[in-house]
Amino acid sequence: MGAAYADSGDVSLTVSFNNVQVHNGTVTTRNESMPEKVTSLDEMFTFDITTDDIGSFPLSIAVTGGILVFGVLRGNYSGYTFQEVDGVPVIQDGQYVFDIAPVDYYEDMNTNSASSDGKTNVSISPDPYAGAYNSRPSDATEIGDWNYVIADGSTLTCDYSIEADIIQVAPDLTVPVD
Repeated sequence: MGAAYADSGDVSLTVSFNNVQVHNGTVTTRNESMPEKVTSLDEMFTFDITTDDIGSFPLSIAVTGGILVFGVLRGNYSGYTFQEVDGVPVIQDGQYVFDIAPVDYYEDMNTNSASSDGKTNVSISPDPYAGAYNSRPSDATEIGDWNYVIADGSTLTCDYSIEADIIQVAPDLTVPVD
């Protein structure tokens, strides 16, 4: 999730996750100057991982054609919702009925805290802003996504954590429910 800005044209990203290129192309671009405070992020691209991908993984994001404000990666298998009637999950033919199944449920892949956003060893090179626009929540006790501003021609690298307790798999649907 991020926000791409360019005076005109499109911002392009080359993104590698766990040393595998997962995106190389243009992304949704806001043709305007980057505001002082970015209040919303867009889905930039998608890629697949599995529920076995847990731990810390190298991430790199190279930007050309504008500026990227990078916030967070979202992944599937981070939750699910049952179809419910009066707060009780619907069961049909002995199986739960989902509103959103785990494979289609996308959310943050790690937990933010006041001291960490799930990214370690963060580096932006070159960084013409000297980190001036990189932000964490304003209050040291506040929890929320941290944003990193990556300028045209720059690359962000970090180790990105995917936490085991975030990964959700549905109840075993091969076992009928009473």
